Amino acid sequence: MKRRWMLLIPIVILIMFAVGMRILTSARYSIPYIQKSLHTKYKHGFQYIEQLQSNKPGQYYYLFATEDEKKLHFKVAYWIGPVRNPLGGEFPLIRSRHVRDEFPDAIAEYVINQSPYREYDITDVPMEEVVQNIQKLVSEIDKELDEYDLGYAAYDAEICIVYKGNRYNLTVGVTNEAIILIYNWSRRAKELFPDKNIIVEYGEELMGELGLSITLYQQV
Repeated sequence: MKRRWMLLIPIVILIMFAVGMRILTSARYSIPYIQKSLHTKYKHGFQYIEQLQSNKPGQYYYLFATEDEKKLHFKVAYWIGPVRNPLGGEFPLIRSRHVRDEFPDAIAEYVINQSPYREYDITDVPMEEVVQNIQKLVSEIDKELDEYDLGYAAYDAEICIVYKGNRYNLTVGVTNEAIILIYNWSRRAKELFPDKNIIVEYGEELMGELGLSITLYQQV
């Protein structure tokens, strides 16, 4: 009899673990936990909207929105996983609840959608003006982040740059290497060749080069 109970113990533990995981991943328990986590992290109120479809086993996605007049919608991922240790590794046998949100991205997208630069045609715009407008957009995003006490937060947002009919996705940030490089090359070309019409163009995979490439040539 004692041996039989010893054999049943692992089975009972597995059943309890499975039941516990099912409870912790249910919407009844996960949504209040996410709301509390978001409020602790951002010091603002958030409203649950709906559960989203997930293509990753063990991960659950929910749509939340701010409770202010802007109603910023953003996605939140929730899962049960190993506890991370301070050195960057994990404790695989110790499980905890994890939350990852896209709130800073939603703020940046909100500002971009309110601006005229969601799709920015720069074909006939001086490069110096382009740089100034992009920097102005970044400043507006930073200002909006500050309103939510998120001046420290990193975000991932893009605008569409249109140049001579070609479209390029441009990541918006505090410093954008593509725009700054083009502006610097344009200014440098004018300094070195003030009497020549030097054209600076950029595109993807020019002359076999991967990624964004910059080309300078003289127009005669």
